[in-house]
Amino acid sequence: AKYETGLALAVLSELLASSEAIDEAISVAKEASDLFLELGARRDFASAQAVLADLAGKGHATPSGLPVERERLTALYGSSRALATAGSVAELLRTTADSVAAEVAAENAAVVLLGSSGGVDPVASALSDCDSLESDLAVLAPVLITYLRDSGQSPLRVDTSDAPEQIAPLLRTQGIRSVLLTSLVSGERTLGMLYLDYRRRDGSFSEEDRRFAEALAAQAATAIENAQLRAGLEDEIETLRWEVDARHSFASIIGQSLEMQRLFTLLEKVSRTAVTVLIEGESGTGKELVARAIHGNGPRKKERFVAQNCAALPEQLLESELFGHVRGAFTGALRDKPGLFEAADGGTFFLDEIADMPPSLQVKLLRVLQDGDIRRVGATDPISVDVRIVAATNKSLKDEVAAGRFREDLFYRLDVVRVTMPPLRDRRDDIPLLAQHFLDKFAGGRDCDPVPGFSERAMDLLVNYDWPGNVRELENEIQRAVALSEPGASITSSALSERIRSVQVAIHPPKPGTRLSLKDMVEDVEKRVILQVLHENSWNKSRTAQALGLSRQGLLKKIARFGLKPVEE
Repeated sequence: AKYETGLALAVLSELLASSEAIDEAISVAKEASDLFLELGARRDFASAQAVLADLAGKGHATPSGLPVERERLTALYGSSRALATAGSVAELLRTTADSVAAEVAAENAAVVLLGSSGGVDPVASALSDCDSLESDLAVLAPVLITYLRDSGQSPLRVDTSDAPEQIAPLLRTQGIRSVLLTSLVSGERTLGMLYLDYRRRDGSFSEEDRRFAEALAAQAATAIENAQLRAGLEDEIETLRWEVDARHSFASIIGQSLEMQRLFTLLEKVSRTAVTVLIEGESGTGKELVARAIHGNGPRKKERFVAQNCAALPEQLLESELFGHVRGAFTGALRDKPGLFEAADGGTFFLDEIADMPPSLQVKLLRVLQDGDIRRVGATDPISVDVRIVAATNKSLKDEVAAGRFREDLFYRLDVVRVTMPPLRDRRDDIPLLAQHFLDKFAGGRDCDPVPGFSERAMDLLVNYDWPGNVRELENEIQRAVALSEPGASITSSALSERIRSVQVAIHPPKPGTRLSLKDMVEDVEKRVILQVLHENSWNKSRTAQALGLSRQGLLKKIARFGLKPVEE
């Protein structure tokens, strides 16, 4: 803003000099010079110094009869400073319209911008007399701007009686007697126009009015274009920030499977809003992790994230925890206590295991979702809160409603956007990624040599296990394996729990889109079965052949054909 002010002062000093107001020109040029010196703008400072030297050589003589012009230049200077400090495009339009209305004795003043689609966006001065000016300009502006651009007559200062035939009928229809129009042009681009009119009083705009409007329009056009560019950059930066925050926020959720990619796409959309979210999924699938990601990537990320498990407390304690209580509400209530809803005001409240919320509290939660009001236990006055609700359950709320254990009206309030967490057994492609993530997490804290990874056999068992406890069970299993593994050695099957070591090879259909011939599928199954039985028999080929119903020679041929070999355990 300081640099733009400096430029405006430099322009003003030139205008003052051209009007032979040398004293004022020197004062303004010195102010511009001081600003450029402060900002370190060497080239502009040097230019301002050269202007000062030139002005000093001209002396201080000023002709008489210039008081009006000087007042206009002073007003233009004030307007320039106001434009330099204005922030948004809307503020610039209002500042420009008010500045010209305050200086030029017009009945109405407005700034009109051309929209990207060809429409107009008029902003009238607060000093205008006509209440319908903005709606009138919706009709007038397209024709007037087109005429100014095509005719090259800008500024245009005419009375309706002698206006060009292209615009005279339109001016008469709107009851306009005299009009002053100035195009807002920046470079090769026409941004819109500065508009002034008389509708009731007689007379025309003066030459001083025209010159002031032209000078102000030139400065306003540059300021408006800069503000539009700045707004566009800010929008682009905000979009990029959303994308970076989204990737960063979801980085803690490990997965590259098709199921997880679909989940990430949904989460990115949901996170940008404040909509209520219901997360359904088995225990251990990471519902709270997703809830935190939604909050951390949303518009409330700078506010608090509060979590409460609805199944963790008995009904009375849960009510007090959620809604708070007043002194004397029950035995032991020695002082007022705000609840978690108040703590989460402005932020996100994560209600885990929502299906286990008692019916009496379901009614109070419904009131929060409907009205945004809570009432502390023992209180009579409601308290307004602004809280985003993210609820989670390992049950089907729809089934709970059908069984009469959950309110139907509350279910529909919570089920605005539903996020379904896939169980780990349905995204086996993510198991190696998750296993390595947990290995890095737990092995990194050991004082001994790091664990380099997993043996092929161990990873095969991890991938084929069904994980009823989902990601949480896998995390605990890797933590156990790290504790039992030898320093500096890979995790082998012997470090895994018995329930995992006893898993049988699971045959899974190919992924959607994968094209395998029947022969390839049969060979893949055959290879897996032979490898499984070889491991079970410690690679004793005779026992393995007997278990498979093959001759020893036949087994050896298949081992060679599939390239099977023992894995270092």
